[in-house]
Amino acid sequence: ALGLRKTITLSVDGQSRTITTYALTVGGLLRLEDVPLAEQDSLDPPVNNWLKNHQTVKLIRAIPIQIWADDRLVSFTSHQRLPKILLTEANLALGPGDRILTQGRNWEIDQPFPEKRAAISIQILRAVNFSLVDEEQTYTLTSSAITLGQALEEAGFSLYAADRLDPPAAVGLDRDAV
Repeated sequence: ALGLRKTITLSVDGQSRTITTYALTVGGLLRLEDVPLAEQDSLDPPVNNWLKNHQTVKLIRAIPIQIWADDRLVSFTSHQRLPKILLTEANLALGPGDRILTQGRNWEIDQPFPEKRAAISIQILRAVNFSLVDEEQTYTLTSSAITLGQALEEAGFSLYAADRLDPPAAVGLDRDAV
C-alpha cells in the first residue's frame, strides 16, 4: 500500500494545498477531499486521469457572469476569467474606442480576473462620436468616457471655470444627446 501513497497539490480557484492521498484518479481525489465538481468547471488533468506522485490538480470553478452592453444584460456561467474570452462567449465584441468597466473601474480586455472571484460583472462603454465647437473651429471626437467633461479631458482639452460648455461637463456622454 505504500506505493499507492501520493503527495498531490490541489489548487481550487487559485488556493493551493498539499495533500497526501491513496486516491487513484483525479475524480477519486476530489471525492475523498469532498470537492464538488460542476459540469462547467475547468479541471486539469481530467477527472478520469490517473494520479501521479507530486502532481498538481487545478480546478477553476464556473461562476456567474453578467455583462451589460447595448442596453441589455447577458448572464451566463463560465470558468473563464479573461474578459476577451467572456465577451466572445457572450457573442459581444469591443469596437474601436470602447472600454470595459468592472465595479466602476476600467479593466483591460487582456487582464484576467482573479480565480477566486465569486462572480464577474462587466459593463461595456461604447465609444461615441461627438462634436466640440470652439469659437470658429469644430472638432470631431470619439470617446467612451462616462461624462462629457471626462471625454474632453481625455482628448487633451482643459476646462476652466469661465468656459461655457453646453451641455455641462457633468452631463453623461449620452449615446443619443451629445
